[in-house]
Amino acid sequence: SAAFVDFSTGLAIASVDGRVSTGASVDMHVSYLSVASAGDVVEIRAVAERVGRNLGYTPCRVVKMSPDGGEQVVALGQHSKYVSLPAGKKGAER
Repeated sequence: SAAFVDFSTGLAIASVDGRVSTGASVDMHVSYLSVASAGDVVEIRAVAERVGRNLGYTPCRVVKMSPDGGEQVVALGQHSKYVSLPAGKKGAER
């Protein structure tokens, strides 16, 4: 799950302004709340809540989907990344 959090939060940061590089990890926390087994369908939800000139903050949820439409949170993640922007560009807030 940590790899899911790392990858998806980097993509969330890249999607803010189309950058190619997603920066370097400063801090990442993952809380494991449940399990997902081989064959389970999971959905990963990552949002770039704040991407500034130097840092980006993105929370992430890994959710196991059940056939009846129910959801169970498998993991919660928080990721802060160093994301240097070229001079003259501003960060984005969502």
